[in-house]
Amino acid sequence: MGLKKYIVASVIFIAAVAAYVFSIAQTDYQITLFDTTLLLPVALWVILPLLVLFVASVFHMIFYGLKGYMVTSSLNKDESNMIKLIKNKLLKKDETIKFKNPIFQELGEILSQVDVQISSDDFTSKNSEINDLAKSLIEIKNQKFVSLNYKLNANNEIAIANNINKINEQADWAIEVLKKSANYTQKEIEAAFTKVLNDKSMTTLKKILPNLKLSKSMIQELFKKDSAQAEFSLSSEELIKYIKQTELNKQEFLEIAKLYKTSLTPDEIIGLFEELSNANEAALDAYVYILFEYEMIDKIRDIFSSTSSDELTAFKALLELKDSGKQYTLDSICYYK
Repeated sequence: MGLKKYIVASVIFIAAVAAYVFSIAQTDYQITLFDTTLLLPVALWVILPLLVLFVASVFHMIFYGLKGYMVTSSLNKDESNMIKLIKNKLLKKDETIKFKNPIFQELGEILSQVDVQISSDDFTSKNSEINDLAKSLIEIKNQKFVSLNYKLNANNEIAIANNINKINEQADWAIEVLKKSANYTQKEIEAAFTKVLNDKSMTTLKKILPNLKLSKSMIQELFKKDSAQAEFSLSSEELIKYIKQTELNKQEFLEIAKLYKTSLTPDEIIGLFEELSNANEAALDAYVYILFEYEMIDKIRDIFSSTSSDELTAFKALLELKDSGKQYTLDSICYYK
């Protein structure tokens, strides 16, 4: 029985008892206690214990009703926090969540120490929030951009993956990422750089380059596209600037030389690698390679004269072949391929 029904039924019962007693005994009854005399109708004396019991029982019901409500409310909150914890684990989001119920506390401690992820594209549960999140995460995993209604920090791996999906879908967004590169991770910057490199012109890219700090892989990608450009390509000064931004080994310098040996004029590429080799010994092999391409034998001999016998040995062997009338190139004998 609900509290309201109990109060109504009790009031009716007490009133009925009072009316019945009053109908058969319309007299007063006097009680003296500790020099205090109390004179009340008999009917009132009869229902007085009922009133006391009624009030006590109402307070009892209210007390345990509130206690039950607080327990239920606490369990509901713990259940809600458990769903929140699961969503945070799926989103790779670190956040401390406290539970009041011992069972939820134990489950929370276990979940906080394990990795949670969607293992099937057909994931389903009875919780609509988890289902919606799972659907979004599956789409992100399948390289689709989705609008997540969750606040994630810039370094969150889900946020980064989703943003990379957006970059790969929208070249204009990739440009915005590069313009505000300080707000993004290196993964996002490199993905945006590749997207712009593949989808936009060198003219567009050159406008953004001054604001970027290029990694080795980005520089290598840039040179591959630039070396294939007939117009709006990088100048020798720009090439030198970007090359000097990163540490390159002998093989990487050779790869750059091979990229540009047909797109730059002989004077440009010889001057480029002469300057690079003067600044970095690792570029010497590439410089000699270019000199061989253009048959600059006298310059090659000058360089050999200042090197020890165990330096540039493959090139020295190639020169000996040329001197003996054998016409080979480094590429034809598979050196540094």
